[in-house]
Amino acid sequence: DVFYGVAFAQVSADVDDVIHNAVLDGLERYLGHGEPRALLAHVAGNKRRSLEQAVRALGFHVVTADDASEALACLHDDQQRYDAILVSPESEREGARDVLEEASQRFPDARRVLLAASARADLSHLALHLGRATAVLPSAWDATALARALGSAA
Repeated sequence: DVFYGVAFAQVSADVDDVIHNAVLDGLERYLGHGEPRALLAHVAGNKRRSLEQAVRALGFHVVTADDASEALACLHDDQQRYDAILVSPESEREGARDVLEEASQRFPDARRVLLAASARADLSHLALHLGRATAVLPSAWDATALARALGSAA
């Protein structure tokens, strides 16, 4: 294990923590000690397994959440950071919106991908318009579309 330390004498403890975490995240990525993390929320069954494998193949550590409350708990865990959040609104339309909104507040630089079926196009466009989602991945996605949706996070 490698440990790093940074101290700032002229700032409050809260500001010091924010700076410290940002420096450590950058060092871990630069030195290859960290890997990008993705949260898959509300994705079920075979779709979940195939999407999880594809996201892992792009170099992400994947965390899964079965519903909105579990996804929100993951997002509120101060020990974790997420570079990508993928949300399916199929079972919980309101929950998907809540997860995207929380993700955009807690991780504004993360890719927030809405997994949409054509029947949910209205929610997809609304999420993009409000800035909650950074990309929409159609239900018939392929590896190229997924890589493009996650491109700036990996």
